[in-house]
Amino acid sequence: MRGGFAVFLQLIYAYLCRLTGDADGIMRDKFRNGFGGKNMELRECYEAFGGDYKDAVSRLQNDALIKKFVVKFLDDPSYGQLKDAVEKGEYKEAFRAAHTLKGVSQNLSFKELGQASSEITEALRDNDDRNISIEQCIELLKRVEKAYEKTAGM
Repeated sequence: MRGGFAVFLQLIYAYLCRLTGDADGIMRDKFRNGFGGKNMELRECYEAFGGDYKDAVSRLQNDALIKKFVVKFLDDPSYGQLKDAVEKGEYKEAFRAAHTLKGVSQNLSFKELGQASSEITEALRDNDDRNISIEQCIELLKRVEKAYEKTAGM
């Protein structure tokens, strides 16, 4: 099991380096040495992502499934699609991406990201491009960005 967890952390590290442009290796050092200089169990790692491990276990039943879906989350394009769609003012596409991100976040028990993506999803629901201003949408997107960075970027 330890070997599988090491692979899990390496995948997360690779993704975080891509996401953050970690040229100075700060994330590499955290993953190599453990956060706070200690080896982390899945529960601790998961909580560092802003998640509720106990809730995730109740939903997914075991660590193997949690690992599987957290890794899939890291490759999910919904966040990037949401940002692109909001920047272009394409509210229907933004709604789809926000709704997907909300579902994934809630299923993985990423509480803050789930809440932030839920707020933008509801603001964009049934929007005919006139019910929400671009300024309001950008403000909601900033909340999603902050929660996403906390979840994916620790």
